[in-house]
Amino acid sequence: MNRRQFLTGAGAAAVLAGCRWKGVAPKPELPPGTLGGPDHQHGHLLRSGSLPEPSRERRVGIAIVGAGIGGLACAWRLQRNGVSNFEVFELEKEVGGNSRAGENRVSKHPLGAHYLPVPPPSLRPLRELLAELGVLTGDPYAERPTYDEAYLCAAPQERLFAGGKWHEGLLPESWIPPSEREPIARFLRRMECFKQARGVDGKLAFTFPVRDSSQDPIWTDFDKMSFKEWMEREGFQSPELAAHLNYACRDDFGTDFGLVSAWAGIHYFAARRGKAANGDDDHYLTRPEGNLWLANGLAHPVRDRISTQRLAVRMETQNGAPFVDFLHVATGEVERIHADLVVWASPLFLLPFVWRDMPAPAITASKQFTHAPWVVANLELSRRPLDRPGAEMAWDNVIRESGSLGYVVATHQIPRVLEGPTTLTWYQPLTLDDPASERTRLLGRTRESVAEEVLADLEQVHPDIRACCTRLDVWRWGHAMVRPTVGFLWHSDRRWFEQQTGQVLFAHSDLSGMSLFEEAFLHGVRAADQIGTQKSTIDSPGTQGVG
Repeated sequence: MNRRQFLTGAGAAAVLAGCRWKGVAPKPELPPGTLGGPDHQHGHLLRSGSLPEPSRERRVGIAIVGAGIGGLACAWRLQRNGVSNFEVFELEKEVGGNSRAGENRVSKHPLGAHYLPVPPPSLRPLRELLAELGVLTGDPYAERPTYDEAYLCAAPQERLFAGGKWHEGLLPESWIPPSEREPIARFLRRMECFKQARGVDGKLAFTFPVRDSSQDPIWTDFDKMSFKEWMEREGFQSPELAAHLNYACRDDFGTDFGLVSAWAGIHYFAARRGKAANGDDDHYLTRPEGNLWLANGLAHPVRDRISTQRLAVRMETQNGAPFVDFLHVATGEVERIHADLVVWASPLFLLPFVWRDMPAPAITASKQFTHAPWVVANLELSRRPLDRPGAEMAWDNVIRESGSLGYVVATHQIPRVLEGPTTLTWYQPLTLDDPASERTRLLGRTRESVAEEVLADLEQVHPDIRACCTRLDVWRWGHAMVRPTVGFLWHSDRRWFEQQTGQVLFAHSDLSGMSLFEEAFLHGVRAADQIGTQKSTIDSPGTQGVG
C-alpha cells in the first residue's frame, strides 16, 4: 500500500490531523515569487489624454488592435483567406490575452483561460484550426472526431471538497443529501431539453456563437432575470444545486449567479454539444499552459506581422480613412498607422478613451460593459502535498466552502510519478463588491498578502502545503472578463458593435457579453471573412511612408 492509498483509507483523518499547523508554532516564511499582471500602468495613460503627437507615420491595409484570441483568429483567418496586408498591434510583450501562460522550474502553467470544450461540427472554423494543429485527427467535420490523447483532459477530471473529504465530480452523489437529488435531476433534465430547444425562427435557443442563438422572446426573456431568480422561480430547491450554479457563474463569468443573466447561466449548461470518438461528451481539451497552445497556434503563421508593446492611444477618421496612433512602450514614441480598415480586437470599455470620433450609439453601448477582476496564483511544489481523504487529486479541484474556485493541476496532462513535483493553479474571481471597488483593492495588494490568502485557503485541503511550496507567483487581472449581467445580452445596446460593416470592425469576446474562447475566436473569423469580400481594394503593398 502506497502513501496515497493509505491516506484515502480509514486512517486518513488521524494521519492528517498530525500534519496540521499548530496555533503556537510559527509558520514558515512565504515562498519567493513574483507579482504580475497585464500592463495596467501604460493602459492607465489613456485616462490622462495628454500623449505626444506621432513622430512618424506609415500605412497598412488592415490594422488589428489586440493580439488576444479575437485578434489572432482574425489574422489567422485573413492569412487562410489569402489576405496578407495586415499587422497586429499588442500592448503586452506576449500574445494571447487572458490565455497567456507562465513557467516555473516544474512546468508551464496558465495565467487565465485553461481549457476548451471539444467543439461541435457547427463550429467548422474551430474544428479546422484543431485539425491544422494536429489535435483533431481524421475528418474535422465528423460528428465524433478523434482527438490527440495528450490534449483530452485525463481522468480524473473533477472533484469537490465538502464535509471534510473529497468527492468525485462537482455534483457528487456521495455528498448530495437524498432530499436534494430529485430537484438536481430535474434541473439536469431541463438543461438537456434546452440543448434541443428551438425558437419560432428555427434557431437553437442556446448555441455558439451567441449571435446565432434564437431571438424568440420565449428564450431571450430569460435575460430579464438573474440565474438565481430563475432557479427559485422554477422550484429547484436545493442548496447544493444553488452552490454549484453559483460556482459555474463565478467560474465562467467572474460574477455571482444572483447577478448573472439567466440566459447566460442556462447557456453555460445547454450550448455545448461537442463529442469525441475517444472521450466523453462535453470533454475538455487542455494543456499545462492552459489555452496558450491555442493562441500560439493562431499566432505562428502570422508571427512576422505582430508588433508587441504597442498601446493604441488614438483612433480617428481622416480624409475618409481611419488611422490609429500607437505608443511604443519601449521608446515613448508615437507612430500613426493609416489603414483601409481597423479591426478593434481589444476590450470594448477602452474605446471611449481612444476613439476620438466615436459614434454616439457606440458611446452609449460601451458604457454598459463591466468587467470582473480576478487573481490567479501558481504554486510550484517540490512534491504532491498531503491530501484530505476521499477522491484522488483531479485536474479541477473545487473547495465547497471557499471564496476561491479551488485549483487546477497544471501538470495533470504530463505523464509523471504521482508523488513528484507539481504545479497548482489557484483561481479567485473577486465578487464580494462591485468590480471597480474590487479592482482598486486588488491593485493595492501586495504579493505577500495574496500569497498568505492562497496558502491559508489551500491548507484546508492540503495541511502541509507551506512545507512543499517552493515558489508562489501571483497574477492580477483587473479586467479579466466581461460580465453577462441581467438584461445585458439581449436587452441592451451591446449588439451595436456586432452589426458594424464599415471601416472599423470588432473582434473580441466582449461583443458576445461572455468571455469564452469560442466567442472570441468566432468574432475574429467573422471579421476576417467580412474583410475578405474587400480583398481587391486592400491587399496591396502596405509599408510605404505617409506624408
